[in-house]
Amino acid sequence: MARVKPRLLVIGGLWPHHRANREAANVVSHHIVRTLAQRGTFELAFLCLNQRPVLLPPAGVPDIDALKALGVCFLPEITVAPPPRLRHRLGAGIMALLRGEWGWFVPGYVSASALEPVLRDWRPDAVLTIWSEFASAVAASLPLPKFAYYGDLDSNLILAHLNILRMQGGRMNCGAQLRYAVQRMLMPWLARQCHISVMRDYSHVWNVAANDALAQAKWGIRASYINNIWPYAERPDWSAERDRTEQTRPVKIVASVGNLDGTANTLGLITLAEEILPALKQRLGEGNFELHVYGGRAPRPFVVPYLEDPHIKRRGFVDDLDAEIISAPIFLVANNRTDFRVGHTRVLHAWALGSCVVGFAGFREAMPEMEHSVNVLMAASAAELADHVAMAAGDRGLRRKLGMAGLKTLQEKFSPSRAVSRMERDMLETVKAKTVT
Repeated sequence: MARVKPRLLVIGGLWPHHRANREAANVVSHHIVRTLAQRGTFELAFLCLNQRPVLLPPAGVPDIDALKALGVCFLPEITVAPPPRLRHRLGAGIMALLRGEWGWFVPGYVSASALEPVLRDWRPDAVLTIWSEFASAVAASLPLPKFAYYGDLDSNLILAHLNILRMQGGRMNCGAQLRYAVQRMLMPWLARQCHISVMRDYSHVWNVAANDALAQAKWGIRASYINNIWPYAERPDWSAERDRTEQTRPVKIVASVGNLDGTANTLGLITLAEEILPALKQRLGEGNFELHVYGGRAPRPFVVPYLEDPHIKRRGFVDDLDAEIISAPIFLVANNRTDFRVGHTRVLHAWALGSCVVGFAGFREAMPEMEHSVNVLMAASAAELADHVAMAAGDRGLRRKLGMAGLKTLQEKFSPSRAVSRMERDMLETVKAKTVT
């Protein structure tokens, strides 16, 4: 008997829950799966696949149960052990290199057999991976239409890591400078070759950063830009709450959100301390502002001295991050000052709460929906950014105007329904074409 609906296997590296935390991958996965389930076009199964077991916190169980109630089948979690070290597989690696199979060097690429029980027992018609390079590599060789909802590119991450290593390494001798130059030239190229080898057989890759999608398309991958996702209907009273709680003396500024040792956050914290902090002191005066830094894990050791200033308040995890954001007149994003420019869900989170977002102009490369003086304030330099902060801190009307416009942009261009509609259409067309042939 023919199936009424095609079967779509969704694979993620984390569990799709929303209320238990503010980790972007969990939240985005939850909303994609929920929206697909509500539409009912596919019969859905979700598989959590990682290199180590993934904990589902008790607070996330109701979200999983809600997805099950919508008909989503949750398959047993699969843990795929990391491949053996290269020296133990050198011969096979050389043969793969000679054949141009760069994906062989990507963790997970040779582990497609781990999915055989799923293919045999649940028999999907297509696969969608969400924000998991490892899952994308494991699924890459499956004989099915494959799709990926993607984020950062490894080649860009490697360059950023090399820049961070140089920052923390201090002065280099000639040998170290040569090694750095060789690494900077070869490692991103190798990462690109591996990425192309893994993703070239995907039917389509949707990237949430416009600049990364363009790069993938140039490399011959079937890729395009798609909007990121963040919920926006959680705090409808944000304007009145801001009127009650915004701290303007000294000006409270949300200066960083997320894990403090992350690549983008490391670069952002250095920019914050080296460029933005001095500019704010000059523009606003010492003692007239506070830079609040939120998030888990400790910053990298070499970054800690940068943060030892009374204006920088390291807050760690807080009970109500939304309330913290609402009480801050300014939501500052320092991360896209360097060449490592990516889309950030923190902007969407801030827009959901009517924040006045201030950042650097490089943001538009990843998120072209950001428009200066329309829904954000963007600057070309730290001095200009400090001017924007000072102007917005003293103008409640401007803050509310930008906050309303940001919320409208979020609702119109970053909703789950907008992204999923496009994904659903492309996946269904591909699956139908595959069935016909």
